[in-house]
Amino acid sequence: MNILLVHPCLKRGGSEARLLWSVEALKEAHQLTIATSGGANLDELNATYGTDIDSSEVNVVETGLPWWIVWLKAGDALKVAWFNRQLHRISPGFDLVLSTYHPVDVQIPAIQFIADFSWDDEERRRLHPEQGWRGFVHGDNMLRRIYLGFAQWLSQSLSFTETLRKSACIVSNSQFSAAILRNKHGISSRVIYPPVAGAFPAVPWNHKKNRFIVLGRIVPEKELEKVISIVGQVRDKGHEMELLVLGDWENSGYGKSLQQRAEARGGWVCFAGDCRGEKKARLLAESKFAIHGCEGEAFGIAVAEMMKAGCISFVPAEGGPAEIVNDARMLYSSAADAINKIDLVLRNEGLQRELVAHVEAQGKQYSEQAFMASIRNIVLEYNRDQ
Repeated sequence: MNILLVHPCLKRGGSEARLLWSVEALKEAHQLTIATSGGANLDELNATYGTDIDSSEVNVVETGLPWWIVWLKAGDALKVAWFNRQLHRISPGFDLVLSTYHPVDVQIPAIQFIADFSWDDEERRRLHPEQGWRGFVHGDNMLRRIYLGFAQWLSQSLSFTETLRKSACIVSNSQFSAAILRNKHGISSRVIYPPVAGAFPAVPWNHKKNRFIVLGRIVPEKELEKVISIVGQVRDKGHEMELLVLGDWENSGYGKSLQQRAEARGGWVCFAGDCRGEKKARLLAESKFAIHGCEGEAFGIAVAEMMKAGCISFVPAEGGPAEIVNDARMLYSSAADAINKIDLVLRNEGLQRELVAHVEAQGKQYSEQAFMASIRNIVLEYNRDQ
């Protein structure tokens, strides 16, 4: 089949892994094209996600953005709307579309992957409430409704919910996401967990460093202030723990403000920057503990990486990360709950051994091989039903 794989913009986040490993899964049996608005550097993408995709194995179409969206420094809704509009021009002639981030309205059969709920503004506000200026800009007000209405007009597409209802197949990235689709929109979906690529060094527990590690994009929704505060209060209970932050903090005001706050607390918070490949794998595998701050996340591929690396990982009780961890002893409902559960684990080596065994078993679920097998099966099922 001639398949078009679409992703609005390739930013080196978690959802891009789904696109790259879908290409790996399908490249030998199908003719493939990637459509995106930008960021399609195959060498960088291969290095980031552990894939081995050659330019001869996939065509790439970059739509770019019009000058006025760039000049206005417009938000994601307008960028996605423009990209969706371009898909009306690009998609004819293909047999199937795989959208690996959000619903796209095209006139050919589409398999839609749900990476998060950024397309549902009400659900986004519920899952990721914001304060201050960002809370106003993204809040339920007349300006926001006008902005989203213009984006809807610009896209020349059905609403996201209507788009999903006409799709050939819908795939959620967690049971948590599937439940939201089912309960709020009345839409059924199957669950395929995203791939966690690469192997991690086998480091014996007694050789690991007695520290916490946090991994992911350095953006407000990841709630890194909360993470730093929790580890700080754990230290107040007598545990000499360090916190290692992996992520690109230097290119955002939020990241720089976090680094300044961390400096004021002393030298126990270290910002390692944007680590990839073997360096990232080594830092994860050498850490005993991990922590995640984002509540209501649809999946949380960073958590799956931390688990696969063998870290005892403490995560919020609501969202996809709780599904990944799947053990109440590592789930917290508040900062105080996190501090108490971490304190209990740190004081009990027997409990640590139990949790390590659980972490190792859970981490095996999120392999690139399992993901590729699921992608091949879903495309095969579609082809067989035609």
